[in-house]
Amino acid sequence: MISRPLTVDNKPGKLPAKESLTGKSDIDTSKLAHIDGDKGILLSRSDPVDLLPGQGDFLEKSEARFRTLADMIPSIVWTAAPDGTMTFVNDQWYRFCGITPEQNARCWPELVLHPDDQARCMEAWSAARQSGRDFEIETRICRNDGEYRWFLTRAIPVRNPEGTITAWSGTTTDIHDRKLTEEALRVSEARFRTIVETANEGIWLIGADARTQFVNARMAAMLGCTPDAMIGRPALEFTFPEDEPIHRERVGRNLAGEFEQFEIRFRRKDGAAIPVLAATSALRDELGQVSGALGMFSDMSEKKRLEEQQALLMRELHHRVKNTLSTMQALVNSTARNAPAVQTFRDSLTERIMSLAKTHTLLFENEMTGVQLRDILHSELEPYDDQTGTRVILNGPDLDVPPHLALAVGMAVHELTTNAAKYGALSSPLGHVHVTWSLPAPDVEESKIRFEWLEQGGPPVAVPDRKGFGTTLLERVLSRQLGGEVEVAFAPEGLRVRVEAVLVAVAR
Repeated sequence: MISRPLTVDNKPGKLPAKESLTGKSDIDTSKLAHIDGDKGILLSRSDPVDLLPGQGDFLEKSEARFRTLADMIPSIVWTAAPDGTMTFVNDQWYRFCGITPEQNARCWPELVLHPDDQARCMEAWSAARQSGRDFEIETRICRNDGEYRWFLTRAIPVRNPEGTITAWSGTTTDIHDRKLTEEALRVSEARFRTIVETANEGIWLIGADARTQFVNARMAAMLGCTPDAMIGRPALEFTFPEDEPIHRERVGRNLAGEFEQFEIRFRRKDGAAIPVLAATSALRDELGQVSGALGMFSDMSEKKRLEEQQALLMRELHHRVKNTLSTMQALVNSTARNAPAVQTFRDSLTERIMSLAKTHTLLFENEMTGVQLRDILHSELEPYDDQTGTRVILNGPDLDVPPHLALAVGMAVHELTTNAAKYGALSSPLGHVHVTWSLPAPDVEESKIRFEWLEQGGPPVAVPDRKGFGTTLLERVLSRQLGGEVEVAFAPEGLRVRVEAVLVAVAR
């Protein structure tokens, strides 16, 4: 109800002078009608005549009937003059607001409109009157107990035959419960959308025609698309041709009302396959009829990758255990052949097993991805390093030895160190060991590694009468494992070992 009230008695004023009926006119008998049992005349401005007896009573009775009808309507009904002045409002208004006609006449907007709605409402009402368009607005109006409720106010202009606005007729209807329902629905939908959009699973809704009606961002990202780009597209469009029959069968079962859980793959936009764990079911309308299908899909790519990695590790573990057992067998046999006594055999075998254990520890600490050559050398030579920087010298770049070669390299370094400590440079206080390695082409994935072990300052070296375990390990096992060349030189000034081999992707 929007207007500026003019009267306080809630009664219509008399017709303005320009609306009074004057003059003479012939009476058109077609306009005769019976009104409350009395004959009267239906008049129009084009037929001005003198008021007939009983005409005033008819207008008063008509007005009374309008008032009675308006007060019976549960909604608030009102009328206003062209300038917005209130000319009538039914009793529902006063009963709801709890104000008197006098208060209504003075300042009804300030008394009943919510402060945040007052300016907006009056501006909209003024704009409607100026433009002559229908008026509609939702505002909060204060009830007689102080509670604000939402109302929808509508008004239409009443025009004379010339199109001039002569009045406004309006209603103000309580829509509070509807607004609360809409707000609750909005909050619920926002909560649902938040859950859907933040879910780690992909959510996909298709209609009865198997075309996409909704996907969340996660589902679209899994398929390399955007949600908008997927709307309206058939679900089968994201399958591989060889998988289409099973996809079509599953969609058909879902649309028939079945629930399923299964693993399947989709085809991404870039053509790659993405394995998913799916849970799909029928979607029903309010009548219980199947209107589509809803699916939740978990990306299984990482799980599959881990399963493949686990299988690879198991195969690698099996291979390494076999290699370790073979190495142990070779150690036992070779040590036994070269040991003059059981005690010597036990001591040598124990040292070599401990060397294997050290290398395994290094591999474990590096998560079986490889071991730095420097770490292998340091683990064997550290007990003989006097920290002066002259007894043990290691020079070379960071170099990862692959896991399948680490044990062989570790054993070779152990044999060299043991030999140097017993018979070579490390057996003398003035002796030293200088180890160098290099990568001539560090930017090339497959590069030749050059390794040199040089002993100096120890006792004079002579060529041994027979090849021991260490020499055999270097010349046969290490060269075969590395796929390269091993040169062992027993120079008088000290042992020199040179290794040249190809290692793939080992430089850091």
